[in-house]
Amino acid sequence: MTQPTRKLSRHFRILKATADWIKVQPLGDILDSGVTIQKLPFRRNLTYAPGIYVTPTPESIANRNSGADWITYRAAVTCVSAPTNQNLTDEDQLNTHLLIRESLYDALLPLTDEALPGCSDIVATVTIEPGAIFDVSAFNAGYDVQQIIVACTGTKLRGTQNAA
Repeated sequence: MTQPTRKLSRHFRILKATADWIKVQPLGDILDSGVTIQKLPFRRNLTYAPGIYVTPTPESIANRNSGADWITYRAAVTCVSAPTNQNLTDEDQLNTHLLIRESLYDALLPLTDEALPGCSDIVATVTIEPGAIFDVSAFNAGYDVQQIIVACTGTKLRGTQNAA
């Protein structure tokens, strides 16, 4: 007996497509810890683990009078680097952190020229937005954490259900 197809929310589809896109990019050592979709970019006990986490962030809605609305769903791409010595003046460490950020931008920026794979029916435009370069609470715990936001905007007719 076959299982019925699970209905996926628009936001989850965008999270999954973003994670799948990142997994096939040539990011080298950054991907050694993997790419994970989860609710928050840290563990339940508020500790961090190295890796790339794709998590939902609040959406925005631009109401239109035409019976359709523009909805922007955001996926936070959070990169957690292995613990470092947290020396504030270590230029090599800062440079490594910023090179990781550049690599993530290089991987994500092509999305602005095309719809997110697998989401062309719900996404008209993709915008890459800057996020935090350092997360203070993670820094205090010994981790370098940075974030980039993938914002996907599309039209949704009022009263329509999500696509499969």
